[in-house]
Amino acid sequence: MYELTCPYCRHVATSSFVRKGAMARCAQCGRDYLVKPETYRRLATIEAPDSLESVAATAPAPLTATAGSATGAPPAPSPAPTASRPPAATPTVRA
Repeated sequence: MYELTCPYCRHVATSSFVRKGAMARCAQCGRDYLVKPETYRRLATIEAPDSLESVAATAPAPLTATAGSATGAPPAPSPAPTASRPPAATPTVRA
């Protein structure tokens, strides 16, 4: 989250996204201002995990073989789809 501060009236608004160089409109005074480092600050950051072990501990279990595929081989391919329309007619040649 970010805090945007209007440079004219000092009103503070929050936003989940900030684009430097964009124009923003103050909700209180209605004036437009340029979004630059002096007009916003970041409120929260996402912290990285302490170690890879903590990531591995929370990861889902790997997939296992399902019933009917005891060998672990991939399933057999499905049959080819049938044509949904008849083949095109061959042109007739008139002499």
